[in-house]
Amino acid sequence: MKISCNMIRDLLPLYVEDLASQDTRDLVEEHIASCENCKKRLEEMRTFEEPPVDTDIAPLRNLQNTLRKKKLQTIILSVMVTLVFAVVTIAYLTTPAYIPYNEYAVSIIEKDDGTVLLNFSEEVSGFNVNQYPAADNSGYVYDITTWETIWQQKINKNDLDNTVLNPNGETVASIYYYNTDGMENTLIYGEPITDGSIVTLPRLVLSYYVLLAIGLLFICGIGLVIFRKNEK
Repeated sequence: MKISCNMIRDLLPLYVEDLASQDTRDLVEEHIASCENCKKRLEEMRTFEEPPVDTDIAPLRNLQNTLRKKKLQTIILSVMVTLVFAVVTIAYLTTPAYIPYNEYAVSIIEKDDGTVLLNFSEEVSGFNVNQYPAADNSGYVYDITTWETIWQQKINKNDLDNTVLNPNGETVASIYYYNTDGMENTLIYGEPITDGSIVTLPRLVLSYYVLLAIGLLFICGIGLVIFRKNEK
């Protein structure tokens, strides 16, 4: 039986890898002894070298650093969104809603030693007192403002204790309730300081909202720096 070169070339990989039986090896060796083409093919297969393995891991490190940065940015963005949501929620729950004057909101208690106490109703969450001397030097004039919040109404009800208006023994000439809706102040104790009505100008800026705006501005500034850096 005549063995063709095509059959020998099919057997050469087994021969090179030493996977062929002895009979097959004898057959291949007998053929290549008289066939230069197959012999040359065998030599080429034996001298074949695998391409060198790329050991440069710089691209892999760059990819790893990129993924790490993406993950960090995602975490920071999530924290920022959570902070903004928390700030907005807290601001909504604790934003003061000023209470118009009514006889139950605040009452005045005068003691024998001249001390004047403020007694607040359950609806009052907080209050503010402004003090200034009377024009006739008869004592001090006090402006009182009260407010309520959703937090105090719905979540954590906390009754205010009686508050001493003049702890240092100041003479209380009069006490006005400041109506934040632009209406005239209501005299609730003492003598009026003028013959006409008194209107306190509305507050243009509340420190509460200023602090809230600064906090949100700081959070947004961090986000802007992060994403501008990512864009570059």
